[in-house]
Amino acid sequence: MDSSTPSIELGRLLAGSAEEQQRAGYADTLREILQQPQTWRDTAALLAGPAAAAILSQALISRPEYIVLTGSGSSVHAGECLAGVLQAALRIPCRAIPAGDLLTNLRGMLPPGSGLVMSIARSGDSPESAAVVDSILAAAPACAHLVVTCNANGRLATRYRSEPRVRVLLLDARTNDRSLVMTSSFTNMLLAGGALVQSEAYAAQTTSAADVAQRLFDRHADALAMAARKNFSAA
Repeated sequence: MDSSTPSIELGRLLAGSAEEQQRAGYADTLREILQQPQTWRDTAALLAGPAAAAILSQALISRPEYIVLTGSGSSVHAGECLAGVLQAALRIPCRAIPAGDLLTNLRGMLPPGSGLVMSIARSGDSPESAAVVDSILAAAPACAHLVVTCNANGRLATRYRSEPRVRVLLLDARTNDRSLVMTSSFTNMLLAGGALVQSEAYAAQTTSAADVAQRLFDRHADALAMAARKNFSAA
C-alpha cells in the first residue's frame, strides 16, 4: 500500500482478524483481489520461462485450422475475452463454446478439421471439463489440446499426463481462488491464454499493467468502494 495516500476502506477491512473477515464473508475475496498485481508479475515470469514457452509453442506447432476456447461458468467468459485477440493475431477462426454445449452437441458445435481446443478452468475438476476433453480426443483425434488451469490436483492437470495430444499450462496455486467469485484466477488465466500469441514485450506489458493496478488499489480503493455501494441495475 502507498502509505502517503492510505485507503480508509481497505484499512478498515484489513484491520479485522482472520476470523472476523471470514465471518463477514470477504476474507478470501479481498485477498484474491489484492493479490492480482503480484500474481500477474509472477505469471508473466512463468510464461517467459522455458517450460511454459515450450508448452505454448507446441500447442501451435501443428498449425491448427481453428481454436475453440471452452470452460464452464466464468471460465468460458475468459475464452470470450481471448477469442478476438487470438483470431486477430493468428488469422484463423477462434470461438468460445461452453463446455456443456460441446458435451451435449459435440458434432454440431465442434468445427471440422484439425484444431486446437483450449480448456480454461480454475479448478479443472468439474466433471464436464474432463468429459469434453475425453469426447474430443475420441471423436476428433486430430485436435490438439491446451489446458490452462490453476489447480495442480484437478482432473485436467492430472488425467492426461500420458496423452501427447494434451498439454497443461499450470499457474501458481495462489490463483486457485477459494472464494465464490473468480478474480485472480480469471485475470491470470487470461494472461496465460493471451501469451499464446504475444511477443517478447508481453512480460513488460504485464508488469506495467500490474503497476497500474497496484496504484489503483493504493490510491483509489475508497472511490471504488463508494461506487460499489451505489444502486445500479447493470454493469
